[in-house]
Amino acid sequence: MHEDKKRIISAWNQFLQEPDADIKDVRPVILDSWRRSRALGVNAFNVRKTVLPPDELQRKIHLNRRLHDTAAPIMEKLYEFVKGTGFCAILSDRHGTVLKVHGDENSMDAAESNLLIEGADRNEATIGTNAIGTVIHTREPLQVWADEHYYKPNTVWSCSGSPIFHPDGELAGVLCLSGNWESVHFHTLGMVVSGSQAISKQLELQELFEATNDTRRKLDKVVELLNYGLVFTDGDGRITQINSLAAQLLNIKDANKEKILGTSINDYLPPAEFDLRRLLRNGMEEREFDLDAFQGTLHLSVASVPIGRDGRREVAITIRKTEHIHRMINRIVGSSARFTWDDIIGQSPAIREVKRLARVAAPYPSNVLLTGESGTGKELFAQAIHNASDRSGAPFIAINCGALPRSLIESELFGYEGGAFTSSKREGQAGKFELANGGTIFLDEIGDMPYDVQANLLRVLQTREVVRIGGKKSIQIDVRIISATNKNLEDSVGNNTFREDLYYRLNVFAINIPPLRDREGDIRLLSDYMLLKYATNFNKNVVGFMDETYRALNNYAWPGNLRELENTVERAVLVCQGELIAPSDLPAGFLVRQSQRLYAQPREMTVITASQSEENLIRAAMTLHKGNIRKISRELGLSRSTLYRKLKKYDIDIETPRA
Repeated sequence: MHEDKKRIISAWNQFLQEPDADIKDVRPVILDSWRRSRALGVNAFNVRKTVLPPDELQRKIHLNRRLHDTAAPIMEKLYEFVKGTGFCAILSDRHGTVLKVHGDENSMDAAESNLLIEGADRNEATIGTNAIGTVIHTREPLQVWADEHYYKPNTVWSCSGSPIFHPDGELAGVLCLSGNWESVHFHTLGMVVSGSQAISKQLELQELFEATNDTRRKLDKVVELLNYGLVFTDGDGRITQINSLAAQLLNIKDANKEKILGTSINDYLPPAEFDLRRLLRNGMEEREFDLDAFQGTLHLSVASVPIGRDGRREVAITIRKTEHIHRMINRIVGSSARFTWDDIIGQSPAIREVKRLARVAAPYPSNVLLTGESGTGKELFAQAIHNASDRSGAPFIAINCGALPRSLIESELFGYEGGAFTSSKREGQAGKFELANGGTIFLDEIGDMPYDVQANLLRVLQTREVVRIGGKKSIQIDVRIISATNKNLEDSVGNNTFREDLYYRLNVFAINIPPLRDREGDIRLLSDYMLLKYATNFNKNVVGFMDETYRALNNYAWPGNLRELENTVERAVLVCQGELIAPSDLPAGFLVRQSQRLYAQPREMTVITASQSEENLIRAAMTLHKGNIRKISRELGLSRSTLYRKLKKYDIDIETPRA
C-alpha cells in the first residue's frame, strides 16, 4: 500500500477514537474539515444521496447562467489536458450543487457511481470533506486525496478544487478536476487554479462590458436629451456619434443614425466653416454661419474641440441656433427685468397718470420714448413695461448710449465678425440687438448717441435687421425698443445733433416721467418705503422719521430725484443712533440747501402726526412685502391681530396695498 495512504488511514483511525486529538499525520485543513463534518452529523459510510430533480436543476442553472456559460469553454479546454486519464471536470455553484460535469464515458460512469453528477450536492454538510464542499468553506484552492475524503466510498478519488469569484469578491462557485487517486499529479491543482482564475476574470470582464454598455446607453439617452446638437467625429472627420437635434440642425432629412455614422462631417458642414486640419492646429474653434435647411435659413453657432488622447484624434462638435446661445448668455449675465408696477411707489396724480400711460403702452410692440430728469426712474418704468408685455419671458437688454466711447458703441449695439478690427475676438461677438432678439432693448441716454451711429440705428429700426461690423449678411431680429433721455430731443433735432427721422421712429409713444418735486405726497411714501428697506437690510431698529425730518425732506428740491432720495435715506439709516431719523442724520449741507429753497419759495409746512407716521410705515411695509401679513407683522414687531386692527383703522386694503 502507498505509504502516504497508510499514514492517512492511520490518522483517520486515530480521529475516530480521539476526534479532538492533535493528529500529526494529516494536513490541518483536512483535520479541520473532518471535525466540521463530524459536528454536522455526516455518516462517513452511508450518506443521504441528494440529487436535484431535472426541473430544479434547470432552475439552478438558470440562476447561475453567466457562471455556467462562462465556465463551459474553459472546462472543455481543461479537460483536453487530462483526456483519457479517467479525470472529469466539475462545476458547482456557491452552495455545492453540481451544475456541469465534463468527461469521457469511462470517467463519467465512475463519477456517477460516486455521486459526482449534475444536480448532486457536494456540500460538507451532506458528504463531508471533499474538494468542492471544503473549498466553499475555506475559499482557498485545495486537493483532497484518497482517504482524506470523509465519505469513505470517495477514497478512490483524488479531487482538486479552486474557488471562482464574482467581481465584488463574493464566491460564485468551484471548479474541480476529479479522477482516480493513483493518477493524481502535483500539477493538477495548478491547472484547476488557472482555470478558476480564468473564469473569475471572464466574469469580471463581462460585468465591466455590461457596465460600459449600460453607461453608453445612459450617455446616449443624455446626448439625445441635450438642448443642442452634438456630433463626435474621428480624426478623419467621419461621424462616430450624433444626436437627433444635430441631425435636424444639419438638415439631414434621413435621421437613421446607422446611415449617418461613418459619413464625413463635411457632407453637412461647409468645409469653410469646419476645417479639421485648422481645428487640430488651433485647438478649438467657434463659428457662426447660415445654413439653408428645408425649414428655412438657420443661423447656427458651431463650437468644435479636439478630445482625443494617446495619439487618437477625435473631435466633439456642438451645434446650436444662435438665438439659443443668446438666451443662455442673457441668463448668465442677468439680462432680465426685475421691476414691475408694484415697484413704482407713489400715489400722486402725476405718477398715477404716468403709470396709466405706461400700462396702455405695455401690451403693444410700439416703440416707447421715456423722457424726464436724471434719477426719475426711467429704467424702472422700462422694466415694468417689458414685464407687463408678452415679451416678459424674453431678454431685457439695457445699454447706456452715453456711457460708451464712440469707438465701442457700434460694436456693442450691432456686434462684429472675427477680425473686424485689431482687438476683436477671433470668433466675433453678437451685439445687444441680437442678444435682445424676441425681447426688449432699452436704449438709455439715447440723446447722447453719436450722430453717425444714429443712421445705423435708424436702418435697424426700418429693416428689423442688423449687419455686424465687418460682416455682410443681414440677421433678422424681433426687438421692441424703449429709449430714454433727459434731454429735449426736439431741441437736439433743431441743433442738428439728433436725426429728425430717428426721433420720429423712437417717439411713437412718449411718456414724460415727472421729477420728484412735482409728485406731491410721494416723498413721504417713498421715504417710508426706503427706510423700511434699508433698516431691514442693515438690521437696524430705525422705525420712522422725526416730524422735522419729514418737513426737511418734503421741502427739498431733489435735483437728483429718486436716486438722490434713496441715497439720502440709506445714509440716514446708517448714521441714525435712535429709532427716529433726525434732521442731523441727513447729509451735510442738506438743511442749508433746502432752507435756501424755502427762502426763495416759501410754503406752508405740514406737521406729520405720530398716527400718520405709523400709517405711512404700515403702507410702506405692505408695498415692500406685497401684502404678506406674516412678513409685515414680523417686520413691524406687531402681532397679527394688532396688525389687522391697524389695517382696519387706517383703511388699508389687504388685497391691494397702495403702491
